[in-house]
Amino acid sequence: MPQQSETRQRRTDGRIDFKWHGLPTTRATLPLLEASEAIPAFTRRPFQIGSSVPTATVNPYYEVIVRLPTDEDPTEVPVGLVSRNYQLIQHHEILQRAASVLASYGVDLAKVTVNLDLTVHGERMAFGLVFPKDSEYTYAVGRDDVMALYLEFINSVDGSLRLAFRVSWLRLVCTNGLMLREVLSDFSRMHIGVEVLKEFDDHLPSALESVVDHKKLFGRWMGHKITEATFRDWTENTLRKTWGLKAAVRAHHITLRGVDVEIEKMVRGVPARDIPVRDKGPVPGSITGSLNLFAVSQALTWLAGDRGELQEQLDWKSQVFPMVTALLPKSDQASLFGPQQG
Repeated sequence: MPQQSETRQRRTDGRIDFKWHGLPTTRATLPLLEASEAIPAFTRRPFQIGSSVPTATVNPYYEVIVRLPTDEDPTEVPVGLVSRNYQLIQHHEILQRAASVLASYGVDLAKVTVNLDLTVHGERMAFGLVFPKDSEYTYAVGRDDVMALYLEFINSVDGSLRLAFRVSWLRLVCTNGLMLREVLSDFSRMHIGVEVLKEFDDHLPSALESVVDHKKLFGRWMGHKITEATFRDWTENTLRKTWGLKAAVRAHHITLRGVDVEIEKMVRGVPARDIPVRDKGPVPGSITGSLNLFAVSQALTWLAGDRGELQEQLDWKSQVFPMVTALLPKSDQASLFGPQQG
């Protein structure tokens, strides 16, 4: 396994610490039916100075969002200042609504796991639902190598983030997450208005119904070979310009050799493939021996998931699809990358 990046450290209890817009964030993986117990609840309080100040009054335009006591911390903690028209959407309500939709499609909730990311006081939450290996919501990459549909949800109670929902596929052999935001449009709404949760409920089923198209897409990606010359040109003119030299160097070696690397010496004017490197170790799930679009996508999603800042992980994952698209001539992109019926 490659080493963790300097800004991402593995805890002794198996959880991983990230930063999310500067706030410490931890990740836990647990069964769906137990996840709600790990999510804190919140309420609104008046925005005012303490009652000990004689002339204090309540600000009529804002309210304070407060995290209620938890088993670990029996105190209330203020986490954000919001306007009066801000709609407080509890994290656990998002989880419950998602679980309800999965159940309506016959998914065995007892077999669904959750990757749960929470900031220090729970003000921001991201969670991903991993579908069961034995369900129809999986794609076989190879023997004992499966991709499972992965629904990612993002919410905040402090006004810092929109309620968002993204469709991904998680490579279970290496937890690479491939986001298909160009195939199925994202759901993203501000916490204002009474229709937010209804729109969220209406959008969820389309994710499950897109599985057939996604599986066809993966098959086309695996079957489309690219030349090393095309890959080298793309590495310099697309990947390096988007993610920088370090990512370009790592992607080159992961894709072609299945090994992650670190740069030993920076050399000006040298292509990424010729930069002196030191091997760090094999990358689980890398696909070598067949240079195709799917193999490239897996190298990129590995790099995206290795970012130490959680928001960077989400942003980089969203860029994988358009960057892989750039490996093809424009005349071929629509037919190969868009979902096809039949």
